[in-house]
Formats: sequence, structure tokens, C-alpha cells
Amino acid sequence: MSSIAYIADENMLDYHRMHGSTSINFWRVGIRNFENFEPGDFLFLIDGKYRHPQTREKGIVGYGVFKQMREMSVKRTWNQYKNDNGFKNYERFKEAVLELSKTDELPEKIQSIELSNVIYFNETIFMGELGQSININLESFQYLSGEDTRKVLRKASHYGIDPWFQVYNPQVNKEKIIHDIEISRLRTVLEGVTTDWTQDQTRLINQYPALSRVGNLAYLVKGDLVEVFIPVSSAKNQFYTVLGIIYKIKTEIQTKTQFTLVVRENARPYEEEFKKFNLKLLYT
Repeated sequence: MSSIAYIADENMLDYHRMHGSTSINFWRVGIRNFENFEPGDFLFLIDGKYRHPQTREKGIVGYGVFKQMREMSVKRTWNQYKNDNGFKNYERFKEAVLELSKTDELPEKIQSIELSNVIYFNETIFMGELGQSININLESFQYLSGEDTRKVLRKASHYGIDPWFQVYNPQVNKEKIIHDIEISRLRTVLEGVTTDWTQDQTRLINQYPALSRVGNLAYLVKGDLVEVFIPVSSAKNQFYTVLGIIYKIKTEIQTKTQFTLVVRENARPYEEEFKKFNLKLLYT
């Protein structure tokens, strides 16, 4: 599990900030996939206009939650996301793509990274002040560990939300950032679950692509409650493994949690046994 700090098109960031966009299409010219980057991970937005006065390090101005990644032509990307691309019309968007691609022709495809729950900070955050600095010559992105992610979010919760952005989104406050600190911790804990997953367990959890994922575990945020989904291909053989996973999660995070087991119909004979531990069953 990792977060990513990415240098974004400055005009795109200005557009989204001024319009209070909480869902954006973070597009990029390169289409190489990231490593260990899954739905639910955080993408931090680096704006090159903001530099540290001494080190000249570029600053982080906000972040969003990664939903999904797609590759499409420039025209189709515009038709799919429109102003969520960060420009008021297709011509401006096309010009920005050409500028970043540094060629006279549009690339055959560009990559779209859908972000939700986007938040902009009241002040710029510089990683160098927190321990790990952003490379001054960085041209695209840098991975952040779980602990570095939480350092940024803790600093962001101290600074608060960009006032103009909050005018459009009065429901967004620093409590949301504090909650995301716990979500980051949850993702680190889920990543630490080591068990021999079966292919059937993988197929079970893959039926729910909308859920945030960490390996073969998934979760859904419901206000201050997090519902964790665990795939179970054999209720009989994996019973105690499931209890062990649940115990680990409960003892290592503070977030209020609810556990749901994704199971086959043949798990019904074990339903009452699971319910004794307040576990929900989702039959597929």
C-alpha cells in the first residue's frame, strides 16, 4: 500500500480549486501503471507554483482518494469527464495535453485517474519539513509510505481547509482529514494481514470493484463507520483464520468497524456460528 505525491498541471489545479471540485479526473500523459496503488489509496497534489523559500521544494496543496484508472484517447477522455478534467472547454484541455506531451501531435492515449473526496489545504505542505523531502527535480510522482501519508494528513488537519474551497463545500472540515488519518492506518493494517488466499477468495472479492481494496480485503466507509469485507471460500476451513484477521484489525485501529464475510451459498450451515461473533454474511 502506498500513497503518491504527483506534480499536477497548475491550470487544472487552479480550475478545480476555484470551482470547489471534490471529484476530479486527474489525467496524465504517461500511461505506465503505478506499483501497489489500489482504489482507496491517496493521491497528493503537488503544485509547482508553491515552493519552499529556502529549499525550493515543490509543495503539496491537497489530496484525493483514488477510485479507478482508465486509458482513453484525448477526445474520449474529454467526452467522458468534461470539466472534471480541469478545463472549461475541450480546446483548453487539448492545449494542456499538447504542452505536457511536448510534441505537435496528441498522444494516442492518456491515463485518467479518477479521484473522489478531494480536499485543498489552507496552507501548502512541504514534505522536507516532515522528514522526507520531495525531490527538487521531480517531474512526475513520488511514492509516500503509510507513515509519511499520515504525517502529511496530520499537518493538513492542523492547517485546515482552503477557505474558498470550503465556501463550495461547507460540509467538508478538518474532521474529514482526521478520519482519513485513521483510514490510512486501516490500510496499513490490512496490508499487514498475511494469509494464503485461495483463487476462489480472490474471485469472490473481485465481484465488488466499487469497494476500496487492499489485496484481497476490501472496505466501505459509512460516515464514521468502516465496513470491512473478508472473502471466505471455505467456511469450515477458514473459520479461525477469519477470526484472527478480525482480531488483528480490531486491536490495531481505533476506527469503529463492522465485518462482513463474502461467501458462497454453501456457507449457510455455518451462518449461526458466524453470527455469534456479530459477523454479517454477504452471499454471492
